Amino acid sequence: MALWEKAQQLSGALLEELKGLYGAHFPIEVRHYLALWIESQPWSEISPDNPYHQPQAAKQLDMLLRALQELTISGNEAFIIRTQLEGLRTHIMNLYQNRPLELVRIIQNCLLKESELVKQHDNLNMLVASPQGMQALGNSSAIQRGLEMISRLTQNTQEECHTLHTRQEQFVIQYQEVIKLQGNLTQGQGQHTPEQVEELQKRKEKMEAHLAREVEEMHRFRKELGERYHKCLQDISKIQSIVLDQELTSWKRTQRLCGQEENPNKKELDQLQQWCEQLAELLWRNRIQIRQYETLRSHLLISDSQQPGPFNNLMKTVNELLNKLITECFIVEKQPPQVMKTNNRFTAEVRLLVGSKLNIHMSTPEVTVSIINEKQSKAIFHDPLSTSNESVGEILNCKKNMEYQQSSRNVCCKFNFMQLKRVKRATDKKGGDQTVTEEKFALLFQSNFSINGELDVSVKCLSLPVVVVVHGSQQPAAEATIFWDNSFAEPDREPFIVPDSVPWPSFADSLNRYFTQQTGKGLTQKNLEYLARRLMSIQNRKNCYIVKCYCVCCL
Repeated sequence: MALWEKAQQLSGALLEELKGLYGAHFPIEVRHYLALWIESQPWSEISPDNPYHQPQAAKQLDMLLRALQELTISGNEAFIIRTQLEGLRTHIMNLYQNRPLELVRIIQNCLLKESELVKQHDNLNMLVASPQGMQALGNSSAIQRGLEMISRLTQNTQEECHTLHTRQEQFVIQYQEVIKLQGNLTQGQGQHTPEQVEELQKRKEKMEAHLAREVEEMHRFRKELGERYHKCLQDISKIQSIVLDQELTSWKRTQRLCGQEENPNKKELDQLQQWCEQLAELLWRNRIQIRQYETLRSHLLISDSQQPGPFNNLMKTVNELLNKLITECFIVEKQPPQVMKTNNRFTAEVRLLVGSKLNIHMSTPEVTVSIINEKQSKAIFHDPLSTSNESVGEILNCKKNMEYQQSSRNVCCKFNFMQLKRVKRATDKKGGDQTVTEEKFALLFQSNFSINGELDVSVKCLSLPVVVVVHGSQQPAAEATIFWDNSFAEPDREPFIVPDSVPWPSFADSLNRYFTQQTGKGLTQKNLEYLARRLMSIQNRKNCYIVKCYCVCCL
């Protein structure tokens, strides 16, 4: 890839520094229009401080002016651009006609600085793309830098897609002129002098040669644009994976550890929403461009047999990324009570982290809540499209529309008056309080909507595990079940698998955190020693494991 092409992908401070290299002394337009020619010249062989190199510098200046003139008279550029090129040629000639060595110095400096900026940009890209780099930068900084680079790349591809559109329109016009010229030659036989026929034939051959070159150039341009779209989607996929698989998963882990307490990481969730909105916007912009790109390919068929397969599946890839982002951004912001008593009112809240960017709230999608058992939860975990979501209980006020909160820019749905009337328990278990307080359910929140009438999306999310009780005597055992699940379940585990035993130090830490949440004050070392003596008789407790059934004794 040419240096100038790489330089155009810079963003942020690096881009501003690039712009600062150019001005009236050397217009950036000259660098742009003569990019390949400038980079192919032997500037390094000329020393600006050596007067004996004056003839070589003058020769380079003369070649540069001729290159600008050729662009002006070639007729391939639009009238406005040709006028601009004429002005640039006059400006450069007036500035450096008597001091060509100064022009060489400026161009050498620009090329050197460009190389340094591009190298910094590439190093940063490598840093962001590698796990070690992410760790060095910190996920937050790496995500933000990655999003800025993708945004710049998306802006560049938008401009290039517009350029491709313009070139194809010009090609069609020029092609029609050749056909018209061919018609004049065929129909005008005997009406033109031999000299006129020869002139028309030469003109036709010249135009056909130009069209042949244009076809080859457009083929190359299309291929490179397809590669850029492919790379852009790869970069988005990497950042999206970090946001969803690491940052959002970490937030959910903290939410689970907090239990019924309000999640202290509200700011982190707002930051996650900001990232998800940026990803959604970038994906949608790329989707629009890719659709235009594929339309342009279909309108003017040029052999694309050399293009690899992935370029033919760009729309499929962007739709998959967009669908994954939206479905995983549908979360339970405020969990329902995890020990739930029938006929008691309870609240819950879900939030769509990308809703404000894609205008999903404009269609006011409806959210439905149902209660499902462990078997159904496992089926949804393995297959989100599973239809195994028939409610095993009756919940009042279980339907509501999403709303856009203007002050917070959140798209959410608050259920303030839900009530569980009844629940159907597993039939393969015998009765008893212990069985009732160990059986876990989950609330399933689901909705369907369309994005701008183009992309249909179905979203689902599960609450944290819920134990349903019918009277107060079951409360302690139910809370022990929930405590064990919240404390020791692995991230992204299959519902609702938990270890049967855990080491005493891990159990003690979780117990201390639970007491702090409930009372505002943690357990002292003396308190923990007392509990340890009640549970274990041996002295060396670090290697001892606490079995799940003993958990209720400590709560």
